[in-house]
Amino acid sequence: MLDLTRIRIAVLPLLLLFSVGTSSASTVTLQPVSDNTLYEGDLANDPTGTFEDNSCGGGSYIFTGRTLRSFLRRALVEFDIAGNIPAGSTITSASLTLEADASIDTQNSNVSLHPVSQDWGEGTVNCDLSGGGKGLEADPGDATWLDAKFQSVSWTSAGGDFGAASATASVPPLGTAVWDSGTSPGMLVDLQSWLDTPAGNEGWLLVGDETLDSTARRYGSREGSEPPLLVVQFTPPAGIYTCCAADGECSLTDTTTCTS
Repeated sequence: MLDLTRIRIAVLPLLLLFSVGTSSASTVTLQPVSDNTLYEGDLANDPTGTFEDNSCGGGSYIFTGRTLRSFLRRALVEFDIAGNIPAGSTITSASLTLEADASIDTQNSNVSLHPVSQDWGEGTVNCDLSGGGKGLEADPGDATWLDAKFQSVSWTSAGGDFGAASATASVPPLGTAVWDSGTSPGMLVDLQSWLDTPAGNEGWLLVGDETLDSTARRYGSREGSEPPLLVVQFTPPAGIYTCCAADGECSLTDTTTCTS
């Protein structure tokens, strides 16, 4: 009887060896497919227009919290869940890591993840030369404080349309911030929903402590040197196995595809 838990095949003339492992927990590490910052502000402090029409989807940083001038910053991040985890899988744990490399205060500050409820635009505006904290005038379709897509689709509420917090982490002024499903199981609800219904995946809005001034944080974006990382552990559905070639490259697939 053929043992599907361990199959080795000699493929001539390449003589590659493949193996099919048992269907068990697997882990994937993802970077965002989109990220951006929503900037609050007024005309007096932004002579080019208003901060609220600014964006920085192509820049190296994203921001959260309240600035020295009491303006808010909120970060958008979206990951491709359905494109990297087999349909029918069960997500069992997850952690999101961001690297904070600049801040105003000297103490930890809470930042929460909220599922976004409307499609938004990343765009290509790069505000790195100005430091990133104010953004630059958005292009049509970019996410801004007022618009999910600048000049075409407004947020229902200024500052983004989002649900209740799924996770909260205490973020240091500098260093690593981690949101973990072990203490915030709401993350699993979001991720499982995005896997089962990909069209509903609009990512998370990161909202800092907006009750105090000077809680702003700057993090690496997907275009930066230290991008956000989402580590997801899941159990594939029945019939899906880990298929590994002799060079060590592995993928999740059914046994027929693996052995062919």
